[in-house]
Amino acid sequence: KFGRRFPKGSKPSLEEIVSICKNLGLDPEELRDKQYPRSRKIKGIIVVRKVQSKRNTLKLIFDALKKERK
Repeated sequence: KFGRRFPKGSKPSLEEIVSICKNLGLDPEELRDKQYPRSRKIKGIIVVRKVQSKRNTLKLIFDALKKERK
């Protein structure tokens, strides 16, 4: 049911996550040349300023994503 960091069905794009992080004031840094080692399909990572624990920061981003999509 769950993907690597977000629920599987959500599939947000890199640009979508970057714009949400900017709106939340997390100072995102997009690194398109990086990739997940086990899969060549997953490319790009986003580094953000950590304001809380990693889990809480991810929840904050995902909640903002859900609000944006509704």
